[in-house]
Amino acid sequence: MTAPDPPPGIQRLDYDTSANGYIARYAPYGVSFRKLFSDSVYGSPEAALAAAIEWRARAVMLFPHRDRREWANLERKNNSSGHVGVFRVKTDTRVDGTPTYSWVASWCPVPGQPNKRRHKTFSIPKYGDEVAFRLAVEAREKAIANLDAKWPVGSLHRIRDSESRRRALDAEEGPTALEGAIKLRLHETRERDPSIRQQKIDDFISKYGSLYCEICTFSFHATYGILGEGLIEVHHLLPLAEMNENHLTRLEELMCICSNCHRAIHNGDPTENLDSLRFIFDAKMRADNNAIHRSRGSAVS
Repeated sequence: MTAPDPPPGIQRLDYDTSANGYIARYAPYGVSFRKLFSDSVYGSPEAALAAAIEWRARAVMLFPHRDRREWANLERKNNSSGHVGVFRVKTDTRVDGTPTYSWVASWCPVPGQPNKRRHKTFSIPKYGDEVAFRLAVEAREKAIANLDAKWPVGSLHRIRDSESRRRALDAEEGPTALEGAIKLRLHETRERDPSIRQQKIDDFISKYGSLYCEICTFSFHATYGILGEGLIEVHHLLPLAEMNENHLTRLEELMCICSNCHRAIHNGDPTENLDSLRFIFDAKMRADNNAIHRSRGSAVS
């Protein structure tokens, strides 16, 4: 039986194994989505092809390509001129070995030729550096304004801007994320003294014999053994954001609490949430104690 021919974006795979079927591909942001639809899983080549077509249509609907103008105006990480698509290149070498440069304006790919870009070059020896740069900027702005926003049918293009890559989700397999990019962030923060944290922990252990949460009594060491040794969060009763500069923090202003309680406390107003947590666990402890007393009383009777 001859398998039906697939449309663009879908390829037929025929091997001497059970892996016969269709593979659908879609790369809207330079991130390739692909999925195999085997004949054996879907029951027939026709059904596998129909599933592949449906999957790819869903991917296109969820992640449509940027139009040509949007794509042309995406900032590139390697741009150093301050204008997208305008860059300085070495164009020639004089007889004495001195290099000559030009400013180049570049925009969308040539239809059907994704590795080529439309461009215009302005020689620095001819126009001077400042004028050549201005002419390149103006030429690119004019080209983008006159550019047909729609991609020609059958043209190939790959979009690689990092923000779009982070948004790319697998349309069929469920949410995914592109992570791991290195970024430098500069922000102000309140100074903490790590020594006061250890002093609080040492003081707590000397008083109570072990380290546990002051709210829910959870112990990392009791639960995780050696892996939980010394683990605890030290919470400031006076939030750091409300401290004056050079605030003198005392041990009684700190609490040893577990990570879960600490997260709950900071899920809103820390002072109000701390009071709520104390109330919750005090009530729970009373309920547990009452249950123990009732069970003991019934056992005696």
